[in-house]
Amino acid sequence: MLAFKDGDESAFRTLFEKYGRAMVAFCHRFVHEPARAEELAQDVFLKIYRSAGRYERTARFKTFLYASRRTTA
Repeated sequence: MLAFKDGDESAFRTLFEKYGRAMVAFCHRFVHEPARAEELAQDVFLKIYRSAGRYERTARFKTFLYASRRTTA
């Protein structure tokens, strides 16, 4: 995330590839609809993309990712 914050666009793709499926699965456990789960996961990553400039490394990225989900659903 720090690399993405510093302008490395490919770093965001790496984050999405690493955590995207897990986020979809996480969302699916709540909504039980595959399409809706994918939509919610995209919303989370869009929020992360837009807020990259404000990212502060206070915890592991995975912690930040799942905390970001709370305010998008």
